[in-house]
Amino acid sequence: MNRADEVLLAIPSNAACKLWGTDKAPTNVLIQTEDGRTFNVCLSEAKGKLFFFHGWSNVVIHL
Repeated sequence: MNRADEVLLAIPSNAACKLWGTDKAPTNVLIQTEDGRTFNVCLSEAKGKLFFFHGWSNVVIHL
């Protein structure tokens, strides 16, 4: 796993619930780029109300 495979984002649980429609993670988030490519990123809740995005390096490399 590359360093860019895990990104920490400080998102409160209640905000994540509103954004992604889930109370608890993990869940999958699809990110679509302007050229039509789609990336599946796993979102999981961590201690301290931080969220890990796994597979983010594929999006970063593409962009």
